[in-house]
Amino acid sequence: MTESPRRTEIAAYLVAVERHLSDLPEPVREDLLSDLDSHLAEVVADLAPGTTLVDLLGSPESYARELRETAETEREEAGARMRRRFRETVEPLVSRTRAAADRYAASTGHTDAADLAARLRPGWWVARGVLVAALFVYWLSAAQYGVTGFRVLGSLPGLILLTAAVLFGAWASLRIGAKSLEWGRDRRRWTAAAGLAILAISAYQFAWFLGVPQVEYVETDYSGGATDVGDVYVYDADGQLLSDVYLLDEYGNPIELGDPWTCTDEYGQPMATYDVDYGYQYPLCSVGGRLPLEDPSTAEPTASETPMESEPATTPEPDPTASAEPTADTSASEVPTTPEESATS
Repeated sequence: MTESPRRTEIAAYLVAVERHLSDLPEPVREDLLSDLDSHLAEVVADLAPGTTLVDLLGSPESYARELRETAETEREEAGARMRRRFRETVEPLVSRTRAAADRYAASTGHTDAADLAARLRPGWWVARGVLVAALFVYWLSAAQYGVTGFRVLGSLPGLILLTAAVLFGAWASLRIGAKSLEWGRDRRRWTAAAGLAILAISAYQFAWFLGVPQVEYVETDYSGGATDVGDVYVYDADGQLLSDVYLLDEYGNPIELGDPWTCTDEYGQPMATYDVDYGYQYPLCSVGGRLPLEDPSTAEPTASETPMESEPATTPEPDPTASAEPTADTSASEVPTTPEESATS
């Protein structure tokens, strides 16, 4: 009854010592550990009840340090020493994490975390292939829309292409996963790193699907709040809205502003018109000759719409310089005094 716990204690102590000697060359490490198993068994046989190997031999780290001093090895390089110290520093955290993972796996009915990971591995392989297929179709759709104005997603050919890509991606990922079990440690690490990269790219690319705001990328070198432009409306000098307008720079290159998905048809496709040579045709959405945010009831009338008000008639004001009475010099000679004078004049 006591032999099995003692063997477990020996195995755990041996693994810990081997881990602390992992930076040594393999021949030297094998020579130091060749007789350690039998030596620990002899020590355990003489242990008193309730006494452990750590009580007698010290911690695995200190015992490994003693073995290292007996070996004829070259001085440890700085890089190897830094890696060893880093491993020793994070070892307690890693041990606690592994223990927590093992407890979680045991609560789900599995032996340990490694057993649970082995059960979940095929599901991850399928998910990895589906993500690669979704990224491929999404990027192909964006590129195709920029060339022909036809978006793959949202159409029957796009649905067929997406289904075929998902099936092929899942099959290829399962094949790679099955083969990776036979690979070495380095190749498996590269495969795991590639899987994490696929997961990160997919999380960023499809964050909009979950409502997570993304950083907008506007393909333009023009300033002036281009990221806030939804549509472009061009007016002439008389204030009339122009339609079927293309925007070009001084080199004849199209200036693409706004979001063509601002307005869509009944099939969910953009109503904007796109020309390969001239770009989008503005306005992207028809608004009846008025800005989309302008309220007709609050719009100011133009000069032609302003009614002419009739001005009230006014009498001319008398000239203040004019004198209503004759002066003294002309009153006697020009004004008749008697009827006879009036008749003669």
